[in-house]
Amino acid sequence: VLVTCFLLYLFGNYSSFIMGLTMIPVREAMDLDAAAGGMLSSLLMFGAVIGCVFAGRLASTWGSRNVVIASGFVVGACCVACALTTNYALWLVLRFVTGVGYGAQLGPVVKLAADHWAGKNQGTATAAILCSFPIAGLSAAFATKMFAADYRIVWALTALAAIPALLLLFVPSDKLSAAEVKAQEASGKNLGFGSIFEGNLKWVTVFAIIVSFMNMAGVWALGTWLPSWLMTERGLSTDLMANFSMVNYVGGFFGYFFWSWLGKKIGNPKSLIAGYFATAAAMVLYISMPGTEILFYLGPVLYFCQAVNVMCSITFAEAFPRHIRAYGAGTCFNVGRIGSIISPYTTAIVGAAFGLTAGLAMVPVFYAVGGAFGFGLK
Repeated sequence: VLVTCFLLYLFGNYSSFIMGLTMIPVREAMDLDAAAGGMLSSLLMFGAVIGCVFAGRLASTWGSRNVVIASGFVVGACCVACALTTNYALWLVLRFVTGVGYGAQLGPVVKLAADHWAGKNQGTATAAILCSFPIAGLSAAFATKMFAADYRIVWALTALAAIPALLLLFVPSDKLSAAEVKAQEASGKNLGFGSIFEGNLKWVTVFAIIVSFMNMAGVWALGTWLPSWLMTERGLSTDLMANFSMVNYVGGFFGYFFWSWLGKKIGNPKSLIAGYFATAAAMVLYISMPGTEILFYLGPVLYFCQAVNVMCSITFAEAFPRHIRAYGAGTCFNVGRIGSIISPYTTAIVGAAFGLTAGLAMVPVFYAVGGAFGFGLK
C-alpha cells in the first residue's frame, strides 16, 4: 500500500509540476502568451475537481484500489500524448483529462492508508504516501535539468506510472460486493452525494473546502510561476532554476513529516493553522529578498512550511466516518482545487500588469486567509 500509492501519487503530482518547469519551452513550441500557458495549468486543476467528486464517490463502492489503478493509466497516457503534439486545442483537452485522473487519486490513497494503517500510525502512513508531492517536484526538476534540450522527454517519462498501477493489483481489493452495498443502505448509512452535508458534517465540509481552496491557490500559483520568476526576475538559467527547485523540494519532503508529527502533539487543526501562517510569512520574506544567493537557502524553508498541505488530507480524513472517508476527504481537498484553477491564471494576469513579483505576492494572502478559516476546524 505504502509503496504503490506513494509512486502513483508521485506520478500524478509529477504531471502537474512539469507544466511549470517546462512552461517556457512549451509556450515557445506553441507560440503562447503567459495567460494561455497559465490556462494549461488551470485546466489540469479543473479536471481534478471533476475527477475527485466522481472518483471519490465511485471509490465507495467500486473500491479505492481500482480507482487509483485507473488514474495511473489515465495520467501516464495523457502526458505521453502531450509529448507527441504541439496542437494547443488538443493540449487543453489532454490537460483536463489528466486532471480528472490526478484528482481521482487523493481521496482513495488517503482511504487506503487509513484502512491499512488505522490507529496511531495512520497519520504517519498518510504522510509517507503524500510526501511524494515534494519528491515529485524534486523528480520533475531533475528530469527538466537532465533533458533541458527536449521538454518532450520530461513529459514522456510519466508513462512509467503504468508500473506501480500494475503492482497495486497485489493489494487486496476493497470493492464492495452487491450484498455489502445493500447491507450499508439497509443500515441507514448514506452513500450518496449529499452524505457529507448531513448534520454537523456540513460545517466540516464547508470550512474544509475553504481551507483547501486557499491552500491550493497558494500551492499552484507558486508551483506554476516561481520557476519562471527565478528565470525572468532573478536571471537564473534553466539549469540553475532546476537546481534551486530540487533543493526547495527537499525542504518540502522533511516538512511533510514535521507537520504530521506536530499534529500528533498539538492536534491536527492547530498544526494546520500554524503551518499556514508560517508559509505566509516565509513567502513574504522570500520575494522581498534582493539577489539570488540567499534564495537558494530560503527556498527550502519556504517549501518546508508549505508542506503543511499534508495536514489538509490528515485532518479531513479524520473528520469523516470510514464509509464515506474517501469521498469526504477527497471532495474537500479537491473541490478546493478551484483555487488552483483560478490562481495560475490570475497570477499571470497580475504579473503581466504589475510584474511577476506582484503576482506572487498573492500567495501569502491566500495562506493567511486559509489559516484564519482553519480555526473553524478546531
